[in-house]
Amino acid sequence: MAFIITEQLIRTYQEGIDAIINQLGKKTVLVMPQDDTVCPNCYYDGRNQRSNGRYKSNNPNPPGALNKPFSLGQVCPVCQGRGKISLNGKETIELVATVKWGPKDFVYTNRGQTIIPTDICKIKTFATYAEDFKNAVEIHVAAEEPVEGEPELTKCALYKNIVPRGLKYSRYFEAYLKKVND
Repeated sequence: MAFIITEQLIRTYQEGIDAIINQLGKKTVLVMPQDDTVCPNCYYDGRNQRSNGRYKSNNPNPPGALNKPFSLGQVCPVCQGRGKISLNGKETIELVATVKWGPKDFVYTNRGQTIIPTDICKIKTFATYAEDFKNAVEIHVAAEEPVEGEPELTKCALYKNIVPRGLKYSRYFEAYLKKVND
């Protein structure tokens, strides 16, 4: 006899896992790479991928750091001729994920002694964050000790590839992270 997974059963499963992640999940912060944006002070030459050396008179910024007039053919004082500028600061994404430090998957025996690595954690969260995890420059995960208020965050890096999870639909993903020593 075959077991049929109904949409109602899938919804019940998803509601349960969503509740576990949202209510018991720990704070996780992803630091995303800086994005370059086209310089507002000069015209961008897409073919040569740099400034074309012409001041953009319709620059919407007030005179200052992002609006510095210059003569035709000179190097743009805002982007130094790159045609692009880096935005200040890095974007961070805050989310919640279930976090298990020293997961059973990594417990091993060495000369009769059980070793539980304390520098590895397993997380589970929503699949909408999978690409962000892959592209993150830094990943900060709540430390293993239970705390109230703001938790202490531990810097980690992706240790194993992200694995989609879910009942019929890949609504979640699991990943293994390893502590990074600065």
